Amino acid sequence: MMTLRWATTVFFVGTVTASCGDDVRAPAALACQTTDSAGVALVMNGGSPSESFAGRSVAASPARSLGGGALEADESRRLSRVRDATMLLDGRVVVADGGSAQLRVFDSDGVGVEAWGRRGQGPGEFTGLAAVARWRGDSIAAWDMWQNRVSILDSNGAYGRSFSLLPSGESAPRVVDIHAEGTILAAVLPNVSPAERRTGPVRRSRTYVLLDDTGSLQTSLGVFPGSEGYVEYGEILMSWQVPFGRSTVAAFWGDEIVVGTNDFYEIRSYGANGTLHTLVRRSGDRRSPSQADLDAHVEGLLATLSPEDRALQAPSAARLPLVDAYPAYGSVKADARRYLWVEEYRLPDEERRRWSVYDFDGCVREVVDMPRDLEVFEIGPDYVLGKTQDELDVEQVQVWPLS
Repeated sequence: MMTLRWATTVFFVGTVTASCGDDVRAPAALACQTTDSAGVALVMNGGSPSESFAGRSVAASPARSLGGGALEADESRRLSRVRDATMLLDGRVVVADGGSAQLRVFDSDGVGVEAWGRRGQGPGEFTGLAAVARWRGDSIAAWDMWQNRVSILDSNGAYGRSFSLLPSGESAPRVVDIHAEGTILAAVLPNVSPAERRTGPVRRSRTYVLLDDTGSLQTSLGVFPGSEGYVEYGEILMSWQVPFGRSTVAAFWGDEIVVGTNDFYEIRSYGANGTLHTLVRRSGDRRSPSQADLDAHVEGLLATLSPEDRALQAPSAARLPLVDAYPAYGSVKADARRYLWVEEYRLPDEERRRWSVYDFDGCVREVVDMPRDLEVFEIGPDYVLGKTQDELDVEQVQVWPLS
């Protein structure tokens, strides 16, 4: 377990002079101040600069595009309902393809070369592929959400073993992140009792837990708010995510675990034993959506439905509540170098998709713009791996070089 040493410091990201004499200039500077409070480090960062600064950038185009959608002639390249992907050490990409219930493997040239597993409930078979990641050694872990089971395969796709995620309370854990050394971060959602089934806004709590390499409970990190939702009970259950709703996000960060509730800008870092080590905070103004923003968002959701579904769901959608403020940030990811990437919440009028990158002391080191429509799965030392989906719902997994 990594031991952190904390001191009161002020760190500024600004103009840096390289040893060769060339100036690497940043267009803005952020202040980072760390203080200690009863053994917990409180790290306060300044607001966001207007431009990217101090380092890495994503290339203008992807190096590889995997999968060609429904019109692709080569069936081995077709992808649908992709939930996750990971890159192996030899450059192959393994995709959790929900449509085929297989792990689809693409070589370093982007060519589909293998399909591991098949639909079913036996060893090495899947019904609800939802996550894939590197595992201890050169193994691969794949999570089947419908069977509540993690399967371990070797780097050639040979089935090794599987284990169920043991219930913690009333319901089975749902995988949030998988650590390469054999630990699973999961969220346990409570079951809904009949007395709780009432129409209106809802935000049910969830418990974040660490599970070991057999699926057994190792540590509980505590109870956190879930996503903001809206439900209507009747002849047909209507369930929505509230537009611009707040939620809690979590991920591994090296040997630490970060959990953040984005009602405000604070991210908590815990040790593997559940001890709170760090509070990372960020200053800045919060904006609030207007009724026009909500109406436009709902109209966009309804536009994707068939005329029959639209007529059925439009009355319920018209009753979705307007939140008082946008979330403070979006998702979180840790890269291969143990930097923490925090997705800044993209407002309706913003085209860019911006991520702030924190070092292991909790200070912002750089701000990086990502491709606008890329759902990020993994950030490596020199690449970003994610999924795009066009207006025809054609899915591709892409590898973008990271300088």
